[in-house]
Amino acid sequence: AAQPGAWLTPSDLFSPHYGRGVAAFISARHARAAPRGAPLHIVEVGSGRGTLARDILDAIAGADGALYARTRYATLDVSPGLVSAARATLGAAGHGPAVFTPTLGDACEEDGWAGVAQALGASEPSTPPFILACEVLDNLPHDRVERVDGEDGAASAWAQAEVVWGGPGGGAPPVEVLRPLADPVIEACLVAALEGGPRSAPPPSLLARLADFA
Repeated sequence: AAQPGAWLTPSDLFSPHYGRGVAAFISARHARAAPRGAPLHIVEVGSGRGTLARDILDAIAGADGALYARTRYATLDVSPGLVSAARATLGAAGHGPAVFTPTLGDACEEDGWAGVAQALGASEPSTPPFILACEVLDNLPHDRVERVDGEDGAASAWAQAEVVWGGPGGGAPPVEVLRPLADPVIEACLVAALEGGPRSAPPPSLLARLADFA
């Protein structure tokens, strides 16, 4: 009840421990992979109110002041309200613009990333930045399947959930219904694995789309 906002994320619920864990991972990886004295660049996509950014920077500042002085943390969010909230959150925690810069933009658009590069102070940093997208991956469209009993003693079968309008003309609220599994991607990637059968290869079109994110 003490937390602001309409919903809570893991970084909110487990603050500051969630951010401290992420900070420990980032710091350890940076120490192993980056040249001595190299700057630490962190980019968070979908940063919300800035809870995770604040906790990560708090942890780095408390553990290694020299590393904190070389850290640049940029965020990218599509919501003007959340960008303002993140700026207020980090400012109240003492992380000024020299360390933290919230950027308004869309991660699917080149202009958004150009703003991030400008915020980091270099278009080509000497070491690869750490990209965080904790509140993006779990909000991507997803599928739900359910095993349903067949009628009149028939064997159970997989069904896929679909959201449909509750009435003609779209006047009623949308409702979720179960329909026989027909999506080939779900069948190839999920059902075969759950049933212990041979894993089918995803359709070529799916592989092509995934390659765009590699």
